[in-house]
Amino acid sequence: MKRFFIFACGLLTLCLLQHSALAGLDFASTHLIVEADPALDELPVQFTFQVEGDKAVEITEVQTTCGCLKAKADKTVYQSGEKGVIDCVFSVGSFEGEHIKSVYVITSEEENGRIPLKVTVDVPLLFEIEPQQLKWKVGEPAVAKNVSFKVLYKDPVEILELTSSREAFTAEFKEIKKGREYEIMITPSDTSKPMLGALSIVTNCPIERHKKKLVFFSITRR
Repeated sequence: MKRFFIFACGLLTLCLLQHSALAGLDFASTHLIVEADPALDELPVQFTFQVEGDKAVEITEVQTTCGCLKAKADKTVYQSGEKGVIDCVFSVGSFEGEHIKSVYVITSEEENGRIPLKVTVDVPLLFEIEPQQLKWKVGEPAVAKNVSFKVLYKDPVEILELTSSREAFTAEFKEIKKGREYEIMITPSDTSKPMLGALSIVTNCPIERHKKKLVFFSITRR
């Protein structure tokens, strides 16, 4: 059993080495995990590599699977032993939470010429809103339902205004802890027919694109 384990490990290592040699590029890491400041517009990320073997490698293309991520090589042809960089730029925008994005480096190698890379970007949440959607059933008593709104941002944030997209729904909030925690009460005037809408929560968050948050509500037949 021990001999088999050693053989299996050796075979796996050999396969990895062959893959790296065939690809021609040895990356320091093929999966980068980074945290983004939510105030940033863009986050730069770099994959570094070195050419293995005794021949040059040409990078013909660098592909991404999302418009929020741009990537390019610092040059096209790399000589044996030469180091290079794949420069990536992640557009933070209004992203929150963890997001996994893929990058593919296409080389001139006939075998294993498509090298997959991965970027995991963690954008810290500024607010915790629970639940993010409220539901009533047709004919259900038209009573208020509550939403918990907590500020996770480093600085206190205050709610300035609540605006409902439907006149049939009203909303008000109560401050639990100044700048940190609020309770929002949403009330339908009646529940006689199906309806969809959203509540806009306007805050004084210093990050412009995060000033407004939405909570959705609905009246359904089921």
